[in-house]
Amino acid sequence: MNDDVPTAIWSGSFMLGGVEMRCHVLDNGERIIESESVVALFEAMVRPYFSFADSEVDAFARWQRGVPCPE
Repeated sequence: MNDDVPTAIWSGSFMLGGVEMRCHVLDNGERIIESESVVALFEAMVRPYFSFADSEVDAFARWQRGVPCPE
């Protein structure tokens, strides 16, 4: 087994545009979103009246930057 292969130290999800975004944080600090979630988000974005809630965008931005979300 290769010790250089990163492993997930956190897995969870959040909603973005009404789509559940499954994501992970790796032990090297990298943050990834599962490809199926990205595809589902792109599919949702072409629907009429699609929108993001400000709170969803804020939660995504905080996760991406590694900033804890307020309780």
